Amino acid sequence: MSRQYPVLIVEHDIDRVLGFSQTVTVMNQGEVLMSDTPEAVRADRGVQEIYTGKGIPDVMHRRREETSQALAAAAL
Repeated sequence: MSRQYPVLIVEHDIDRVLGFSQTVTVMNQGEVLMSDTPEAVRADRGVQEIYTGKGIPDVMHRRREETSQALAAAAL
């Protein structure tokens, strides 16, 4: 059945998802980070950093920069 119909599963157990999926879409902060094969998702440095807690994701950097720029523009 899954070969005929797409299935949406919201799951935070990454090993479980990667074990049975053909395509995985990774989201962070409400935005799609990537959509690819389980192997590509597992190997992606950005996914590793976000889900292992290393550093601040690029999405957060962009939002902080945008907020800072908006505040600076409003002050003018």
